[in-house]
Formats: sequence, structure tokens, C-alpha cells
Amino acid sequence: MGTYARQQPFPDRERSGENAAIRLHFAYYDLPRWVHWWKPGALGVHLRYLLWQLGAYRIGRDLCREVPFDIAHHITSGVFRHPSLLAFLDVPFVFGPVGRGETAPRELRGTFPVRGYVSDLVRDAITWVPWLEQAVVMRTYPRHDAFLFPSLHDSSGNAVLEALSQGLPVVCLDAGGPAVLVDSSCGIQVRPGEPDALVQDLADALCELAEDPVRLRSMGEAAVRRARDNFSWERQAARMAGLYRSLCAARHPRNGAVTEVTA
Repeated sequence: MGTYARQQPFPDRERSGENAAIRLHFAYYDLPRWVHWWKPGALGVHLRYLLWQLGAYRIGRDLCREVPFDIAHHITSGVFRHPSLLAFLDVPFVFGPVGRGETAPRELRGTFPVRGYVSDLVRDAITWVPWLEQAVVMRTYPRHDAFLFPSLHDSSGNAVLEALSQGLPVVCLDAGGPAVLVDSSCGIQVRPGEPDALVQDLADALCELAEDPVRLRSMGEAAVRRARDNFSWERQAARMAGLYRSLCAARHPRNGAVTEVTA
């Protein structure tokens, strides 16, 4: 596994004790010292990540010459706006987890004023404030009855998953990652469209939940089950293991054995 050099204490700790026998090896890479003086803004973060990928790719390329890897897996933070250079290694490539919905639907973007249209195009360069630390947010969820998430641009939507895990029914758009996380048992999806109609549809969905406490409670219970049964770490690990096995079986049809995996 390749990661930042500053992460070294954490993997070393995880491989101690009962995890010492796990066949997991780490290769560390950090940007050269001349980059450290740079205090990037939103755009700079993306550029620094690209520079880090260039160095990490060179390490991965050299490792591939020494070790017969079966799979290269770029584990992301839920978005696909940063392409992965590991795809250029001569092994099967896994990219993700990622969602979708990185751009506004065409019919909706066409109604944006000039400022909104430009903002949509450059949204990656904008940091929106204020925000709450995660620990504060997790303490806040139980004090509410439902979670409204009208974002158009979340290919992951981790806040939705947090809300589900805390028993909150979710009202969201039928777009991006939230549309994958939420089904009819634990929330209401609203189809994106003309702005005024969209606002009304979101309001109607909230009213439906407010006027039906039995349904609200049932959806809250289903929300916890959906987060636990479909999106827990254990479930995701099982899915990824199945994907790895299928790729290795195709690459080595006689035995399907995994030798090493690089990430």
C-alpha cells in the first residue's frame, strides 16, 4: 500500500500485536521539501495531490518490476475529479469507491444566472463556510427528526450516510451519491428539475414526513439497518474482496490466487 510519509505511525501501529501476521506492506512517499513552504488554497490542494500522484506512480512502477502484483487499487475519498495515474500500470486497475453527479443536470444548469453558472463550473475552487467538526455533527444528529440534503454535487455524500446511521430519514435529490445511499425505505428522493418546482418538491417531502410520525419512525429504523447492512466497513470489505477474487481469477484462471495488492 502506498500512502503519505506522514501516515507512517498509523500503519505501523495497526501491524502490531494480533495484526502482525497480515501480509500488508507499505511504501511511503511525500512531496519534496521545496514544496512544503507552499500554503495552498483550494486550487493548490488539487495541484499538490496531482504532484503527489506523480511521485507515487513512479514508486508503484518500480515496485511492479520487483513484485508480481495482481491488482492496482486507487482508494479515493469518494470523488472522481482527480484521475489516477495507477491506471497506467500493467495490471488490472480498480478505482474507488466513487459516486456520481459531479455536474449539475443540463436542464437545471441552463436556468442558472451567469454567476451561478460560473460558480458551478469553478465549484472545486471554492471552500464553503461555516462548517462543524464531525464530532459536533454526530452529537447534533440525534436532536433532529430528518435530514435534508439538497446538494447537486456530491458524488459520495458521506453526511447522508452519517445521518442514516443515526436513524434520520433523508430527503435528498435523485442524483449523485445520495441517490445510491438512500432508497424508499429510509428516505425520499426528489428528481432535479426547474428550480421553483424543485424547491416545492423538497418542501412537500419534508411535510410528508412531518405529518406522518409513524412513517417517520419506521423510516428512521430502516435508515439504521440500511447503513449497517449495506455500507458498513465489514460489508464494503466483503464487496472489495469479492471484486479482487474475480479479477485475480480472470488474470490467473488456473488458481485465481492473489500474490500482492498495491494501492
